[in-house]
Amino acid sequence: MSKLMSMSNGLCFWVIPIGANIGASVSDASKAAWLLPTWNLCAVVGFLALGTQTDLFGRKVFIVGGSLLVTVGYVVMASTPNVGGLQAGMVVLSVGAACVQFANFTVGELLPNKWRHIGVVMSDYPTTFATLLGPVAARVSLANGTWRWMFGVPAILEFLCFAGLAVWYHPPRHPRGVDLRQGLRDMDYTAGIVLFSLGVVLSSMGLVYVGLLPSSDPHVIAFLTIGFSLVILFALWETFGNPRYAIAPPRLFKLAKGRAVTFPLVACAMINMTYFSCSIIWPTMISVYYTKPEDWRYANVLSLSQGLGIGFGAILLSILGRRIKHWNWQLTIATTIMVAFGAITGGLGAHRRKATMVAFTCVTNIAYAWAIYLAVAVAQLGGPQHELGVLGGLTGAFRAGGGVIASSVYGSILSTGLKSYQRNNIPEAARAAGLPNSQIPRLLSTVGTADFSSSFSNAVVAAVESVIVSSYTFSLRLLAFSSIGFGVVGIIACALTLDINQKMNDRIEVRMEKEPKDHPQNSSKQIEGASTTV
Repeated sequence: MSKLMSMSNGLCFWVIPIGANIGASVSDASKAAWLLPTWNLCAVVGFLALGTQTDLFGRKVFIVGGSLLVTVGYVVMASTPNVGGLQAGMVVLSVGAACVQFANFTVGELLPNKWRHIGVVMSDYPTTFATLLGPVAARVSLANGTWRWMFGVPAILEFLCFAGLAVWYHPPRHPRGVDLRQGLRDMDYTAGIVLFSLGVVLSSMGLVYVGLLPSSDPHVIAFLTIGFSLVILFALWETFGNPRYAIAPPRLFKLAKGRAVTFPLVACAMINMTYFSCSIIWPTMISVYYTKPEDWRYANVLSLSQGLGIGFGAILLSILGRRIKHWNWQLTIATTIMVAFGAITGGLGAHRRKATMVAFTCVTNIAYAWAIYLAVAVAQLGGPQHELGVLGGLTGAFRAGGGVIASSVYGSILSTGLKSYQRNNIPEAARAAGLPNSQIPRLLSTVGTADFSSSFSNAVVAAVESVIVSSYTFSLRLLAFSSIGFGVVGIIACALTLDINQKMNDRIEVRMEKEPKDHPQNSSKQIEGASTTV
């Protein structure tokens, strides 16, 4: 059953490495800009809004229902004729993915605590195959005109997972011993979920618009102002409103002065934000420095370093984690390596040092896998295990939230850097190549279009293309250096995280359906000799 949940989780992630490339290829790139933010946005809202509900109403309805939604989303994306249909399918798929990804902690709770990090790896490992094979498959399908099968095949496989989970997955229906009516009556729907959902949606839209519009545009200002205001109101409500079943209980953030839950959550967000910089830098280097559009096969080979690194890092954590112990220092060292090598990869801008860049990218992703999976495990074990759904929701929301912020910030940095460098340097380079001043405005308006190479002399084209390559070197360096700030915050959070060695025991966090309602809130019950159908 754990394999079905893991496969379902991995399939819903498949759209991430292929969605943007296919969307930009079948339509205007600006129209496809919302595809990936949609996935991250739904993940943030879904994780936090549904985490407590999985504790109250059981995991099955969310995981099985989410699998069905993912299937429908892929079917819509496979059958659509335009990017609008891709966007609609992505919305449905993303909502389902937010539910399916609760498998990240559902698998772990069925194992002894000492294997919790392995459970996280098991549940998330199929996403490594998506990271490894997704970019390759997308390039091949676009070259052959078979891109619809990139959504059709996952739809078939996800439906099989849905059918298997619906028939054989039978977890406890009420993990916290709360009956359905009481849970529905006391759940924090009206204020908590509504305020958080609206706040995150509006603020995320503002962050996406930052990369598409000037920062002074009314759309950007309005969405960010209203969105962040609602998020602040949500935090005040959770703190002072005292909802019975809060979706982000403030007491969890105070455990061990923040070292048990808060700092691991911050680490999850910062680690993911640093990873996003690497996931932008390396594909950009491949397309700008090392390959041409017709070299898509070679580009596939170079892109494998990311997925292979993540897979190898996950294996190393699973094998060596318990032997090394000192979990907080493992987390700190892995995060430090990831931040350092990620910054070096982009900071060098070494388009002539291809082998070195491949090695650095691989090391960065090995460290990322070790760090993110361990951070998720530490966060899950930081609080009381009868609230594992809440902890899992918080972990997923922080992780995905870091991705939403990172994609906006890094995209804006890259776009601004390119425009600024090219605007300042292309005229001078063109004049040095013999272009009259009167032709400069025409040159600037045609750069990046199909008419550029045929409208000017070979000398001017070569000079401008050299500036464009240099502009990427400049912009990627800015992006890499900006990621260091987030990385340093992550390193500090990791160093302040509580060591979980004493919790890595043989206890299995099994939640029986008819558990007493007065179950202690600060401990987990180990059920001796009991078995749970999963």
